[in-house]
Amino acid sequence: MYKSGTIVIETIESKVLRDNPLGDPYVRRVPVYLPPGYGESDVAYPVVFVLTGFTGRGTMLLNDSAWDDNLAQRMDRLIAEGQVQPMILVMPDCFTALGGSQYLNSSAVGRYEDHVVQELVPFIDERYRSLAPDGYRAVMGKSSGGDGSGWPCVTPTCSTPSPATAGTCISSIATSQISPSS
Repeated sequence: MYKSGTIVIETIESKVLRDNPLGDPYVRRVPVYLPPGYGESDVAYPVVFVLTGFTGRGTMLLNDSAWDDNLAQRMDRLIAEGQVQPMILVMPDCFTALGGSQYLNSSAVGRYEDHVVQELVPFIDERYRSLAPDGYRAVMGKSSGGDGSGWPCVTPTCSTPSPATAGTCISSIATSQISPSS
């Protein structure tokens, strides 16, 4: 058995999602994974924003499965085995009435990229012991979340996200083994 991290479910009232075109909720539940030992130290940690695929939301990454670890269980195991460094994971809820937002700003569905970049990043930095400088923050995702992870600028030195700058905007942390296979 591995030491367990802690899951905190934050409730975020989004200003940028208020009055979105689809009338979707602007109050969102956002799970945050804190690595084992977070509560017993004053260490700051890298942060990875984990984006789900189409029709997903962050809480789904924590679902129980008979065949595989959920994201928190996988992180606990990988940290214990020394495969990844301890880190904070943030699992945004960008679900819409159409199934998903693609994590972009859109006049059709709302400002979901702004929600992640302008609201969630500062919220996490203010509330948790995060390593905020470049090199300690990343975005990853599965399916539509993988596509969405190429856009958001979550580092202080990136001011304008675009396909041409996405690679330089996103800090890199070895996360290939974190994403559940299903």
